[in-house]
Amino acid sequence: MFPNVKQESISPKKQTQIATSLSVYTEEVSCDKAIALLSRFLPKCKFTQGDGNADITAKKSDSLSNTPEGYTLSIRDGKTFVEYFTYAGLRNAFATFSLIVTEKDGSLVVPDTEIKDFPVLAHRGMMLDLARGSVPMERLFDDMVLIAKSKFNVLHLHLSDTAGIAVELDCLPKECRIANYYTKKQIDEIVNFADVLGLEIIPEFDMPAHSEKLNALIPELSCQIEGKNTLWTVCAGTDAVYALYEKVIAEMLSLFPGGRYFHIGGDELDFLDIQPPLACHWDECVKCKKKMQEAGLADKRELYYYFINRINEYVKANGRQTVMWSDQIDCTRPAGLSKDILMHFWRVAEKGRGPYEGCSFQGQLDMGYKMINSYFPNAYVDVETYLDADNLSKWRWDIIPETREESRAQVVGSEICAWEYGNRKEFSFYDYSLPSAIVLAGDKLWSGLTETYTRDTEIWVTRVVLGEGTPKGFNVFDAIGNIYPPRSCETPCYLEKISAEKEDVKKIIAVLSEDTRFASGDKNRALAYQKCAEFALKHMQ
Repeated sequence: MFPNVKQESISPKKQTQIATSLSVYTEEVSCDKAIALLSRFLPKCKFTQGDGNADITAKKSDSLSNTPEGYTLSIRDGKTFVEYFTYAGLRNAFATFSLIVTEKDGSLVVPDTEIKDFPVLAHRGMMLDLARGSVPMERLFDDMVLIAKSKFNVLHLHLSDTAGIAVELDCLPKECRIANYYTKKQIDEIVNFADVLGLEIIPEFDMPAHSEKLNALIPELSCQIEGKNTLWTVCAGTDAVYALYEKVIAEMLSLFPGGRYFHIGGDELDFLDIQPPLACHWDECVKCKKKMQEAGLADKRELYYYFINRINEYVKANGRQTVMWSDQIDCTRPAGLSKDILMHFWRVAEKGRGPYEGCSFQGQLDMGYKMINSYFPNAYVDVETYLDADNLSKWRWDIIPETREESRAQVVGSEICAWEYGNRKEFSFYDYSLPSAIVLAGDKLWSGLTETYTRDTEIWVTRVVLGEGTPKGFNVFDAIGNIYPPRSCETPCYLEKISAEKEDVKKIIAVLSEDTRFASGDKNRALAYQKCAEFALKHMQ
């Protein structure tokens, strides 16, 4: 019934109708915060503060201290009892509870249930790229709710890139900001909402590459060379660069308080394999060569390590741990980077983009780093050829790419990456493709299971995405052709794979278009699926 639950005892024959208004009592957690969370997970219900005899009672239990994100959930005769050790455990219990509540004959019902559950992976992240475009706050909030309901515990926000900065920073020129950037007030709302949802935010500011906009606006940050400067990287030999980044880091972390990490990017120093190339000019730059001589650095790679280590000290001075993409690590020479940096693997650099011969995921583990695995293409959801249902079902973060058993404990987690998430003009398919990616990947990172997705999985994903108003057995993917919809804005379904008859698709459209069935973000996702089904119906033979 619940794919990612470790232990469960469900009595589907014992169904109890519950009221749409439920009282809540929580121990050692603000009841207002718990109610705010439940109201987002179950938007068709109303929640009020109750006492020890409430409809939903949650109490802290020291017996769960060895699994701080774990919980127990018991439902008897419509009364719900939760035990947790941390707020994360309570969040996870409420996420499961939101899936147990179902619609039957226009009423909400729950089965008698006994569940004990906990994750197999500590770091379960979703990366949303906002640097190439922002999305309206409510749409972002809708996706954050689904991310939390799928039991992710990390929200990684990519906030700067070559096109500009997605947040308001006083230390940078206003012209650095992308259109419709997030104001400080909006960032504060995002941070507070993430706190309610039990999501730890990792903000990312890309450096030293992906810096064309920054270099163009502040010329003293760029390298001094003869000929054309591509402005791709900042100058590692200029003290003004480090002074500015020190301000950026301090201000960024003031906007995102309370987290453990700061992501500095650090990837893709060169794109020499494309025309025209995007180059890092450090081995040509007068200032960079002087810095290498002063610091006793042999080449551009050692200067890169110098740059990262210096930035790492700024991050640590602000009480955070540095995270960085690891594609610029050369596994054939001694590790030049501090071991307290958390490495974020996506792939070994391609020829012309960084060190590649003799480099591997295992090689980086052998250097002693702890790693987050976002293996490209298995963890990338933006392009259809990167990730599909088949390779997601089989992927494990600790064995792909190939990893020796004794090194697997160094892989602390994984993140699924939604690049171009904010670019809805060209990537509007995220409205209907991203929900499946969130739910399936969340289940994968929670349970660690490798399994074949079946029709029962499709029905379960439909229920998670569309909420408590979903009819029993309803499968929206009958009208789309696959549990993971296509990454296409032109053909939002697999026409050749749809086995449903036209009348069945019409019934699916009728359910999705019911005004009162879905609420909040569930309604918006139902509308996205409705457009897919209408496209299918129009083009079916």
